[in-house]
Amino acid sequence: MKKFFPLFSLALLTLSAWAQSPATLAEVNALEDNSEFTFNGDAVVTVCKNGYLFVRDNSGNGMIYGVADGAFENGQVLSQGWSATKTSNDGWNRFVDPVGLSSSGVTNASLAAAQELTGTPDESMINSYVYVKNVNKGFMPIRSIPLPDGTTIAITDCLWGLNQAATGHYNIYGIICKDGGVLKFNLDKWETYVEPTFLRGDVNDDGEVKINDVTALINYLLSGDATAINLLAADCNQDGDIKINDVTALINYLLSGTW
Repeated sequence: MKKFFPLFSLALLTLSAWAQSPATLAEVNALEDNSEFTFNGDAVVTVCKNGYLFVRDNSGNGMIYGVADGAFENGQVLSQGWSATKTSNDGWNRFVDPVGLSSSGVTNASLAAAQELTGTPDESMINSYVYVKNVNKGFMPIRSIPLPDGTTIAITDCLWGLNQAATGHYNIYGIICKDGGVLKFNLDKWETYVEPTFLRGDVNDDGEVKINDVTALINYLLSGDATAINLLAADCNQDGDIKINDVTALINYLLSGTW
C-alpha cells in the first residue's frame, strides 16, 4: 500500500496538470473563470482594429485582452505553450495576463478565413470572424450593417469603424461580439467589393462551356460537393437556384448555341 499511494498521488497530479493544459479553445472556454491554464494547441490570430486580439481553432473562439495589435498579423498562428487566465464578460471569453504569445509566423488559411454572415447571428457565433459582402456605404457614417436576410447588425462603438472608407460598395470583415447584452459586429477591415465575373455554364471553371460542364453539374447535384465548381456559372437558367433544370438549360445551350 505504501508503494501504491505515491503512484496514486502522482496520477492525480498528472490528471490535474492535464486539466489545466487544454489542447483546444473549446476546452479552455469550458474552464471556470479565473482558471490559469497553459494552451497546448496552435491557434489562429485575428487582430481587430480596436486593439483586441482574437484567437480561434477548429473547436472554439476567444479574445486575449490588452495585447498590442502591432505584434501580430491576421492569419498568423500562436505557438504552443502560451498561458493565460480564463475569464469572461458579457458573453466574451477573455484570456487575461497572457504569457508566451510569440507568433510562429505560420498561417492557416482555412481557419484564418472569415465565414460569410448572411443573417442574424446567434450566441454560438460570439467571437467568430465573419464578413458581409457588398455593403453599400453612403455619405453618412455607417452604424449598422444590412444583412442579406433583411435584418441588420449594429457595429460596436468604434470611431474607426463608423467613419472609415469613402462611399461605395464594400465587403466588411469583423468579429461577432456581445456588447451590453446585444450581439454586435466588431469591425476589423473594409475591402472594395468587386462584382464577380463568370462564364455562364462554365461549371468546372476552365474557361469553356463543354460537355464536361454537364458532368460536373450532375456530379454536384448528386454529391453536394462544390469543390472546383463555380456556383454562379452553374445557375444556368439564372433563377437563383441550382437544380436539374440547370442541366437541361446547359444541354440545350450546347445543342443550340443560345441560352
